[in-house]
Amino acid sequence: MKSSNITVNKLIAQVRSYYGEGCFACGQANPHGLRMEGFGVQDRYAVAEFKPRAEHRGTEGTLHGGVVTTTLDEISVWAAILTYQTMVVTGRLEVKFRRPGKVDDPNLWTRGRVEERRGKRLVISAQLLSGSTVCASSTGLFITTQTLEEMGILTPGD
Repeated sequence: MKSSNITVNKLIAQVRSYYGEGCFACGQANPHGLRMEGFGVQDRYAVAEFKPRAEHRGTEGTLHGGVVTTTLDEISVWAAILTYQTMVVTGRLEVKFRRPGKVDDPNLWTRGRVEERRGKRLVISAQLLSGSTVCASSTGLFITTQTLEEMGILTPGD
């Protein structure tokens, strides 16, 4: 992990402030979005909660696979932000669906962590869980774009 003087909560707030609340996955102001929330760090993982709504369903009562994939992609990006203080774009994402996520499940959450860094390339793993049960997992290749410092989100010394 990159060393930083800034707290995780302050870093999250600064990134969200920079981008606004329109993001499809984590933006709280996007009426059509997933509105993931509760971002933080736990045991070297970036974590977030996901409270699905009826419109996120695929077949009756289960989450749409694209929605599941979006949650995995989003927590992967946050893993890069919180680990290396850099923005990334998705180069490749492989998803394994293990059990259906339920639209009415109040215990859904995501976690992701950087497994490897090679220059501008990050290999990131992620999971969507119901409590402690894995619903889906992913491994992706993510490419760094700019550091948060280059973007002006962080200043030297943060």
